[in-house]
Amino acid sequence: MLLESKSAIGGLILLFLATLLCGCQTPGGETSQPSPLATVPNDAPDYGRILTPARDSILHIGDSLWVTVAPIDDGFDSVSITLSSRPLTQCTTSSKIGIASDNFPTGVHWLQATFWHNGEMSIEIRRIKIYAASAPKDYTYIVEKEYPHDAGAYTQGLVYRDGFLYESTGQRGESRLRKVELATGNVLQEHSLADTYFGEGLEYLNGRFYQLTWTSHLGFVYDAQTFDSVGSFAYNSQGWGLTTDGQSFYLSDGSENLYVLDTATWQVRRVLQVYTESEPLYRLNELEWVDGRIYANIYTTDKIAIIDPHSGVVEGLIHCEGLLRPSATGSRAEVLNGIAYDPAGKKLYLTGKYWPYLYRVKVKPDDNRGGRGLR
Repeated sequence: MLLESKSAIGGLILLFLATLLCGCQTPGGETSQPSPLATVPNDAPDYGRILTPARDSILHIGDSLWVTVAPIDDGFDSVSITLSSRPLTQCTTSSKIGIASDNFPTGVHWLQATFWHNGEMSIEIRRIKIYAASAPKDYTYIVEKEYPHDAGAYTQGLVYRDGFLYESTGQRGESRLRKVELATGNVLQEHSLADTYFGEGLEYLNGRFYQLTWTSHLGFVYDAQTFDSVGSFAYNSQGWGLTTDGQSFYLSDGSENLYVLDTATWQVRRVLQVYTESEPLYRLNELEWVDGRIYANIYTTDKIAIIDPHSGVVEGLIHCEGLLRPSATGSRAEVLNGIAYDPAGKKLYLTGKYWPYLYRVKVKPDDNRGGRGLR
């Protein structure tokens, strides 16, 4: 009996699992049996059931997940249990299995028990959600320096490299890749996109710039010196923000998901689901790699999330309210949306859509917020 629809399994995320317990044997590799999701009819008999966990159970990283199975009618000869397609254990009796969750990534996962009896099988599935163990830490900022910025630039992506800023701007008919002089805000070099494209996130890797577009499912590759087009790439989601750790690209699409992509093929290696201790963090937008963490602007807010790229945990929130002083907002100034980092100088630069200024800021703990988090 399937308690969740088969179609829902298409988005499964592979997990790294900690040690299992009970008097069962943990298989050394993939189970030799075929995938039951593709082969079991809806009217298949039921040989066993999952007693715990309950459907839609919520865990926090560090909690133990207890899985209890029991026979139905004729019972089962054996049961294999997987979590998001990763084999956990095989048992021949109804048993209680404990799974430590310390190394689980956050997000939605699927627990599946496959019961075998005389060569036939039945399946039961539970959905569980894993949240961060604790609330994100609160941070604020100190403005170290203010720079001029083109107030006509609908900033979508920002990169610092060799003393210059490289900027991707949006809006159809106004989308550009630009090289900008930091001290003056002057545009030194520019490449225009065709009017059909809406420019989005930007990243540099190995002598090339990579620029996303919003809804065209197409990105462009440029020679970093000349801005000559040297290629393109496709992706299935919308394109919002882009960053890299040097080994993979991380792409946001306005949801709580970050897509970890192969830098050569653009194939999805895994999907990182970003969660706090109480909720998924939606509207992830502009991205920047900062000292082993991903900084993600939360669209429509003046907040930046600090994300662990392995677990998906939101470790911190930088509250940037008031960064653009009221006297400088102007009629077109919109939300914060531009993060660039100088790893050598440990300098962080922030700006926004149609902002007349760009700021170099220092991030510091904010002990006065009292753990209010996203509020």
